[in-house]
Amino acid sequence: MDITLTNIGNATGTYDSDLIDIASAPLNTTIVNGLSITKTADQSVWVTGPLTYTITITNDAANDFENPTITDTLDPTLITLVANSVQYNGSPVTYTYDPITGLLTVVIDTIPTTETGVLTFQVLQI
Repeated sequence: MDITLTNIGNATGTYDSDLIDIASAPLNTTIVNGLSITKTADQSVWVTGPLTYTITITNDAANDFENPTITDTLDPTLITLVANSVQYNGSPVTYTYDPITGLLTVVIDTIPTTETGVLTFQVLQI
């Protein structure tokens, strides 16, 4: 049986003398014994320049994770995907991105048992 874990990150602080509350979009993770996904950013406070997201899928399960499709919905009112910044395991990869909905979709190779797949991409503030 698979279980879905939903997680949201929150932060409250002062920025330019204003109290700011921010929250991440919900991150849904399906829990399969030994199969996991994490998403991180290279900056916890982002002022200028590109922000790099990393999505890591680890397969410590008994079987291969076959033909996974990774999707991520970016907020098109705040950020835009940097063209050609999408990489899988360090190499450019084919992807689709809808700038209206913010939906990024990447189909990757099978992740064999005991291996990890790493997707990275950059975004810029609008």
